[in-house]
Amino acid sequence: MKTNNPYPEAPITIIPIELWSDEQQDQYIAARVKLHQDAEYERLTGGDLPLCSDLERWARPSTWAVKKIVNKRAMRVFSSEQEAQQYFDDKKLDNKHCIEERKGKNVRCEGDYCGVAKWCDQFQAIRNGIL
Repeated sequence: MKTNNPYPEAPITIIPIELWSDEQQDQYIAARVKLHQDAEYERLTGGDLPLCSDLERWARPSTWAVKKIVNKRAMRVFSSEQEAQQYFDDKKLDNKHCIEERKGKNVRCEGDYCGVAKWCDQFQAIRNGIL
């Protein structure tokens, strides 16, 4: 039966997942343990802790929304202010419209998913605009 309904034809989809070999698992675990051991050594000796990557912080970049001032929803959202300004100018929008910056987030830090955000030097520096 064909319909315009976008739902899949089956309630279950099988997704193949490549399993790691024992060697790959051991290498991954050894690398992660070493990372933690190195960080603990730096902490104990007064050194700098390693910085978390964007991926580890679940970072979302800032975006710029072109919208009517009275609306919450954007007409379009852009990854740069220049793109948003170009769209604004191309559409010849009036003073009833604006470009709104939607600040990026470090979701893992702000939601305290890692449990140490209130003590984390990196997160505090990001929050204070230093990083």
